Amino acid sequence: MPNRTSIGIVAVALLAIGGAIGLSHPTGAWATESYQGALRLGIIFAAGWLAYDDVAKLPKWLFPAIVVLLFVMFRYKAFLIAVPIAAALGWLLWPRDKSPGRKRR
Repeated sequence: MPNRTSIGIVAVALLAIGGAIGLSHPTGAWATESYQGALRLGIIFAAGWLAYDDVAKLPKWLFPAIVVLLFVMFRYKAFLIAVPIAAALGWLLWPRDKSPGRKRR
């Protein structure tokens, strides 16, 4: 079974479990936390299912780099401000194609 199909099945299962527990009107703290967690994870898996084709095209080194960057940001509080500003400036200043609708010859 392909990865995208597996992600979709898990998303639907989590959303169904969370919905079933939520519709039974849970009263205990454990039941409330369970259905809220299942719904949140189901939404995250559904978003991953939708974005799977685009995420599969990203380079393999990007995810470990993001994890290291997040660790550094929360370890050294000065980076909490510097990294988002640098990312926004990098996005704004990155050279773009002049005509996105046409291919250059």
